[in-house]
Amino acid sequence: MGCSSDVRGFRWDFDYLGSKKLRNVEVVIGSFSVSVKFALDGCGPLWLSVVYGPNSPLLRKDFWVELLDIFGLSFLLWCVGGDFNVIRRSSEKLGGSSPTSSMKDFDGFIRECELFDPPLWSAPFTWSNMQESPMCKILDRFLYSNEWEHSFPQNLQEVLPRRISDYWPIVLDTNPFKWGLTPFRFENMWLQHPIFKECFRSRWRGFHGTGGSTSKLLVQRALRKGELEELILREEIHWRQKAKVKWVKEGDCNSEFFHKVAKGKRNRKFIKVLENERGLVLNNSESITEEILLYFEKLYSSPTGESWRVEGLYWSPISEESASRLDSSFIEEEISKAIFQLDRDKAPGPGGFTIVVFQDCWDVIKEDLVRLFAEFHRSGIINQNTNASFIVLLPKKSMTKKISDFRPISLITSLYKIIAKVLSGCLRRVLHEIIHSTQDTFVQKRQILDAVLIANEIMDEKRHSGKEGVVFKIDFEKANDHVSWDFLDHVLERKGFSPRWRKWMRGCLSTVSFAVLVNGNAKGWVKASRGLRQGDPLSHYLFTLVADVLSRMLLRAEERNSLEGFRVGRNSTKINLDKSNIYGINLEHNHLSRLAELLDCKASGWPIPYLGLPLGGNPKACGFWDPMIKRISRD
Repeated sequence: MGCSSDVRGFRWDFDYLGSKKLRNVEVVIGSFSVSVKFALDGCGPLWLSVVYGPNSPLLRKDFWVELLDIFGLSFLLWCVGGDFNVIRRSSEKLGGSSPTSSMKDFDGFIRECELFDPPLWSAPFTWSNMQESPMCKILDRFLYSNEWEHSFPQNLQEVLPRRISDYWPIVLDTNPFKWGLTPFRFENMWLQHPIFKECFRSRWRGFHGTGGSTSKLLVQRALRKGELEELILREEIHWRQKAKVKWVKEGDCNSEFFHKVAKGKRNRKFIKVLENERGLVLNNSESITEEILLYFEKLYSSPTGESWRVEGLYWSPISEESASRLDSSFIEEEISKAIFQLDRDKAPGPGGFTIVVFQDCWDVIKEDLVRLFAEFHRSGIINQNTNASFIVLLPKKSMTKKISDFRPISLITSLYKIIAKVLSGCLRRVLHEIIHSTQDTFVQKRQILDAVLIANEIMDEKRHSGKEGVVFKIDFEKANDHVSWDFLDHVLERKGFSPRWRKWMRGCLSTVSFAVLVNGNAKGWVKASRGLRQGDPLSHYLFTLVADVLSRMLLRAEERNSLEGFRVGRNSTKINLDKSNIYGINLEHNHLSRLAELLDCKASGWPIPYLGLPLGGNPKACGFWDPMIKRISRD
């Protein structure tokens, strides 16, 4: 069923695709809008408004008053869209724009009504003046209330191809693909249920099974999961009321705000279309899922016949005392310390249970966990189910088209996270012995800020010297994902780690498998044979060990006055020239451009982002800190 209206040349079309039917349709016509009130089977009444905003600043005040009146009529279930004829932020105009009173009024209207402003898909702007040097803006958009979001939780705003007009059509899709079942996830608020702790205690201690501690924990967690689902279903209404009261009391009335933040993040992560390597646009769940799984199968597969060895370096091996200390048995205190250091609110992996369960029920499960660590100390084996992961895809930018535009983050099981946290704590205590002083990150008593300060001092000195020079900022492509496990074991061996510790590290890596969360639903299982997981507490420290080899290779090359002859293998870490930049120091722009063309990278100006801070430029200048301020405001 469809309905359409015209407001000063702007056409509104809406269709409800599905089994629900439109009922009780009413139309309200204003000076700048046409609103439709209707009901649907299962939800309603709903309000849809289409607008055409005036160009006159005087009339805009009447425009906002009219929309506020409609919002008051809608009983919060409201969606408004159309040509607002004003941008909300400076970034919504090509080349930027200074803040204006109209922009502030628009932003104030959105904030007063507490409306969602969903991101645009497929194009960065909705209007262009069609000139050779075009002016482009976001003048059209959909906005909707939190209550509308509850009724249509997967709204997607898309820009359609333009034909003749200077406007691109936009559509709000409220009926996206069905992606399958969402994995079980423990909600931390369930711990407040009056019978949860006692139920957990009695069932956990009453379980009698066979097998080791790992198997027992897995079976027990499965039992808990089923009982929790039954418990929540049985007392759903009571629990919702109690949870709401608690959130309002302890959340300082901010639960609505955090809910909106979570919804906004979910919408940004939603994948509706994807472009494959051949440039074809995929727009259905099957083809999108297949493309994503193929990508990760290739990414985490180690090339056959690959051999990674580096000879002739000074490795700075670990002391015998430290190596022996690393092999010591795990004790209850260090396990407990690791558990309570972990973030209790982090998203869970395939097991579904968050760290808060282990923290709040520590007195119940500690004996089993201590036995599990003793078993791991002896065997070095981690059960494949314990080492399974979800990959969640986080967009690196607002316009995500290809799978490479997403950053894969691993959601690992809480049980593995505890094991890795204990091991990473042990490793962290000895890194300062074996990592070169040029490496500042993740090493005790060293600060990453030192690298920024040193780099700034070098830039300053070179600039004042008047001598020409270039800075080549290199980005390594998928550095964590391309780490060879064989090479990592080689590094651990040359660094003097014991066979037992190396066996533990192989146990943490060799049973890794991934399911990819595609729009919240787990798809496929990918068996990894290389790479370090982002989200694994061990990954930072293991990558630091690998990166130390590169540091020592560069230092040796410097000693020989040469950077040649240190290629490790044909499949070693690749330079990502798309993200690499060259910067000139007292250098003519023409010369810099020729160098950039020769290196097939970008020529850029100062200041530059380095380790999250601006490098070069004048820190006293007004605009020097703008990118950092903008980033903090966005986050």
